[in-house]
Amino acid sequence: MSDKEVVAVHKQTFGEVLDDEWCPDIVVGVDFGMTYTGVAYSSAPEWLPPKTIQRWPGKLPGELANKVPTCIEYSPESRIVERWGFQCDQEDRSLDIKEFFKLHLAPRYRDEYFGGPSRQEAQCWFHDYIQCIYEHVVSHFNKTIPQFASRRVEFLFSVPTTWKDVRMIEETRTLLERAINTKEPNHRASIGLTEAEAAAVYAGNEHYQVSGMSGIFDAAPMLISTAYVLLRWTIQFLSVILVEEPR
Repeated sequence: MSDKEVVAVHKQTFGEVLDDEWCPDIVVGVDFGMTYTGVAYSSAPEWLPPKTIQRWPGKLPGELANKVPTCIEYSPESRIVERWGFQCDQEDRSLDIKEFFKLHLAPRYRDEYFGGPSRQEAQCWFHDYIQCIYEHVVSHFNKTIPQFASRRVEFLFSVPTTWKDVRMIEETRTLLERAINTKEPNHRASIGLTEAEAAAVYAGNEHYQVSGMSGIFDAAPMLISTAYVLLRWTIQFLSVILVEEPR
């Protein structure tokens, strides 16, 4: 993880917190990018600065990576997911690997190449890819967090500023809920701030110091992670991990 992290703050009102009795023990931020996806998390009661997941399937035990490739491979016969992320051999064109499908999630996106995927196909790949991310994160937590099975976990996703269509965001929310909420009643998926909302914080020239972590805002990358403060008042920290990998 880079030493530079960006923190945007959004405060929920006391009434909003009271209306929602479900309070997470762990918050997982997912930065779904066109070429790479990043995951970070923080947990109660300390809510320390978000920790990045750096171990992924397809990497050697000692290899670390802040982000995992946004790609998924299907079996040509059964259409079942075969591999994802670092497991995919993107150099082998004989394999049925889906990548760059984030663009096709937008209703008005027009592919300049004939024969591009439909939006419905992109939504299916997105759903399957998020399920792979979810299952890996749960597996990681089962190995590293005591009594994880009893913990309440919120998976928070950021969305690009260009996704202005409310219907599209709701469709994306439904896909996320289908990939996560139906698996475990203690797990929930939600959509956090957009890049535009984060940019508004930047425009206000706000800089924060949280637990010794400097907030130096870079509005270009998407948001990646969140943390919650308990005591009925919730402060949502959205931090950007600055990495050299392409988005």
